[in-house]
Amino acid sequence: MAAVLSCLVYTDNKSEGKPPREEKLAEPFQKFVDVAEKVATIMIESNIELNKEEYIQKFAPEMMEITYKWCQGAKFIEICEISE
Repeated sequence: MAAVLSCLVYTDNKSEGKPPREEKLAEPFQKFVDVAEKVATIMIESNIELNKEEYIQKFAPEMMEITYKWCQGAKFIEICEISE
């Protein structure tokens, strides 16, 4: 699970926070964000320094389609075409 979660962390500061391009991925992404918020809350309650908003904003909806296709076994060239 950690490997999949790390795929959704987008390090490019140009992320605009748009919903995933595929409508069917919007609800799963929202559920993902809800879980990330719970994780952040628990981390803060456990005295782990964390800016909750910054933590949650690191998860990019732009990466949902790419991650989804990758998990389905898409070829590398297909992933590259999606991410352009």
